[in-house]
Amino acid sequence: MNSRTFLMIFLLAAALVPVTRADIAPPPTVDGVLADLTKDNGPIQARARQLLPKFGAEALPGLVKLLGDKDEHIWRTAMVVLRDIAHQTAPIRMDSEEVTPARIAVEQALMPLVSAGQDPVLAKRALSLLPFVVAEETDLSPVAALLTNAELRERARACLEECGTANALQAIVTAAGTHPDMGFQYALLNALFGKTAKIGDMGFAVRLSESPSGLVRASAARLLAETANPEYEPTIVDVVTKANDDSRFEAWDAALRYADAVARQGGKWEIAATAYRKILRHAPDTTIKNGAIAGLARFGDESCIPLFIKALSSSDGERLASPILNALSSLTGHAANLALLDAWQKLPADMQAGLIQNIGARRDVMFMPLLTEQAASQDATLRMAALKGLSLSGLPEAAPLLAKALETVGEQDKAQIEGWVKRYADDLAEQNKPEAAGRAYVSLYRNAADPELKAIGLEGIRKYPVPEAFDVVMEMINKGELDSIPIGSMIGIAKAAIDAGQLEQGEKLLNGVMGKLSTPEAVQQTVAALGTMKDGAQLAAKLGFVKEWAIIGPLPWRMADGFDKNLIGEPNVDLKASYPGMGGTVTWKPVATDDLAGMVNLAGLLGMVDAAAAFAYTEIEVDSDMDIVVHGGSDDGLKVWVNGEVVSSQDVDRPFKVDSDNAPAKLKAGKNTLLVMISQRAGGWGFGIRLSRADGTVPEFKVIQPQP
Repeated sequence: MNSRTFLMIFLLAAALVPVTRADIAPPPTVDGVLADLTKDNGPIQARARQLLPKFGAEALPGLVKLLGDKDEHIWRTAMVVLRDIAHQTAPIRMDSEEVTPARIAVEQALMPLVSAGQDPVLAKRALSLLPFVVAEETDLSPVAALLTNAELRERARACLEECGTANALQAIVTAAGTHPDMGFQYALLNALFGKTAKIGDMGFAVRLSESPSGLVRASAARLLAETANPEYEPTIVDVVTKANDDSRFEAWDAALRYADAVARQGGKWEIAATAYRKILRHAPDTTIKNGAIAGLARFGDESCIPLFIKALSSSDGERLASPILNALSSLTGHAANLALLDAWQKLPADMQAGLIQNIGARRDVMFMPLLTEQAASQDATLRMAALKGLSLSGLPEAAPLLAKALETVGEQDKAQIEGWVKRYADDLAEQNKPEAAGRAYVSLYRNAADPELKAIGLEGIRKYPVPEAFDVVMEMINKGELDSIPIGSMIGIAKAAIDAGQLEQGEKLLNGVMGKLSTPEAVQQTVAALGTMKDGAQLAAKLGFVKEWAIIGPLPWRMADGFDKNLIGEPNVDLKASYPGMGGTVTWKPVATDDLAGMVNLAGLLGMVDAAAAFAYTEIEVDSDMDIVVHGGSDDGLKVWVNGEVVSSQDVDRPFKVDSDNAPAKLKAGKNTLLVMISQRAGGWGFGIRLSRADGTVPEFKVIQPQP
């Protein structure tokens, strides 16, 4: 036997030998853990608290016993563990034996503690736990019996209220109708609030509405009010009529609850409105009147406004002003707006200031005359409120008023109005009202003292160009800050100025912009912007596009040859010559494009072909020698000769894009030749050429279109 085999046999034998170690602790028992819970040792108690729920029903007798412990920490912990056990799900058994759910087990363990003759302290703790474990069908008669126990009745009442089952509520109803202590009757009735739908028969409340106790009558009336049953309205009114000083507030509260319940139920608005109006006229407490005002506003319409105005002139008017203001602000609809406009002059000045902000937020143009008038008020509070209302209006008509305010406001109010104008501009942008938004952003940029707001204004000018931004942009151009505004935005500002009749300013801005196009992106943005303008083609002529050519093609071409194979004797050009083309003999043809970007569509001109080439030739005349940049775009490849010299060669497969290539070249005074070869692999086919100086400005040149 080798050593490896011996070692394996030894290890196997060792594994089969039982291991007994004195230091391995036995599993905890429920009695041991319960004992640990009573020890004066924090870590041990905490461990016991964690372990006890795992014993489930087995731990219940010991935990119930601990409920009576004098140590508050111990009996409270026992209560927590009992709740934990009650919430456990029943274990799944493989046999057919039924297992009592933990909740029922806890309920069965607690119910004996509330029986007559039990320790009152223990009974109170059990009553606190029962709402966590009782079910709808639980018999709560032991708890109900405690309602006659002077020491335990309040805790029993609270237990039944928290249980909220049909049995619990019925126990409260029965006790409320028979209990000799009217103070406790009142408490029992209060426990039924919000639960009348589950109670059913309300005859007990009708009977108690005739109680000698005003508070009992009021509480009974509140329960009847919750039903929204018009049959109970005379009873509620009778309770209000007979109310004394101690119960008057609660009686009127019952009337208010009735009106609210009827209004929420729907279909009975006139009944609810009549009840609200009576409360507003006759209730002795402004809190109750405030509730009626809120109800009329929540469920009513503009017909309530005269009632509110009248209430303001009552002895309680000053205290009713705030809820009436809220009510007026909450009414909506065109009819309500008309009524508010009519009621405006009848309101106290302080209410006018509070309401005018809401009037602005209604976004109804009918309010513009009022807002305009108050924005010029001599009353500073009213004026500022009107300006805020204008900023909330989202109406384009508010823009000049806010701009004027921002220009003329004192330093004390400037920051506040700046914030309003910023919000107003953003609001207009979100509403897709670009012109008004642009004007607001211009005003913000020109007048804001806060650098962040000024930056926001500039960003708004970029996105929403308007004629009013002309001076801003020209100033930035003069300062050399052209790059801070996209070319497309500046073209848009120029277009807006021209469209607004400011032709001179618009053309001045265009000349300033188009004379400084130094990047392909700037040119592309400009072409895109000009494409949206009626006179875009005329303005695009200033960008230096070459649009008149003599063109020949399609000629057979192989991608493998690139630009290496000579096809027409290039760079020499004979406009009288003809060549074998793809569909027969081809000759030179004069072509002029009206595309803004100077693009010549060869596919449309020569046909949709693959593996082909075409040539374009023209002549450029200038007054003096100059250095230029030849900008080319093509679909697909592009080769360019200036005066017989190759200046650019791009053997590529690409879509057409303005200024894809930028090659330096020289022009001489007089006539210059420009020859272009365009390859076609597949798909679209076309080209375009633009001339500029190195700094982006466009030189004066004349295109002399060759005539074959």
